[in-house]
Amino acid sequence: MCVALWGADREKNERGCPDMTGNGREKNVTPKMIAAIMALLSEPTLEAAATKARISVRTIRRWRELEVFRDELKEAQRRALDLAVARAQAVADEAVETLVAIHKDESQPANARVAAARALDARRWKAHDVGDMSARIEELESLYKAQAQSGERGDE
Repeated sequence: MCVALWGADREKNERGCPDMTGNGREKNVTPKMIAAIMALLSEPTLEAAATKARISVRTIRRWRELEVFRDELKEAQRRALDLAVARAQAVADEAVETLVAIHKDESQPANARVAAARALDARRWKAHDVGDMSARIEELESLYKAQAQSGERGDE
């Protein structure tokens, strides 16, 4: 899991985790910190994460005050979310086909057909909202770039 969460852009040790001997911010992150981060991602509570990482809850709390630890945790969380989204996207078409099949199958109970219809409708609206927000963001970025090129500032 280390390789997936820390990506191919960093030097790795024999376990596939970030090399802690390099320079930059990795030199401040210890293997125990990496173990704590992995445990925080996989366990439901701070206590369970501490037990899994074989460190104290107090240590994790202290590390969470360190910028380097927070940065590494945030990056690991982002990569974990990216992996989950990629897995969901890989089966999205199949999931929609399943919902359509359930919705159209008159032998299915009414509540299953209604649930499938609701899920499909929610998906449609979500796609619409995402497309709309994306267009708005692109428009704002264009306006910002135009202002930056003309030397205007929006904070005056």
